[in-house]
Amino acid sequence: MSVITITLTTYDRSRCAEVTLPDSLTVGALLDQCRKRWQLDSAEIFAVRHVQRNARLSENDSLSTSGVVTGMELQIFPLVEGGCR
Repeated sequence: MSVITITLTTYDRSRCAEVTLPDSLTVGALLDQCRKRWQLDSAEIFAVRHVQRNARLSENDSLSTSGVVTGMELQIFPLVEGGCR
């Protein structure tokens, strides 16, 4: 297990943190911690984006499996549903 230091931001950049975490942590566990610490709206569904690759990360994958290494930025963003009924 390695330790990585990354930057986390919200989609609107209202929250930003540099954190040091084990690379075995899952993306879902990271998202849960961000929800709690940043008091994100519990009615919203959020996802994590790898900023450099512009790719959404799977919540079931670990940070290392997702290709996240020290120095990278991850962004927390809401999933928006559109359409009419």
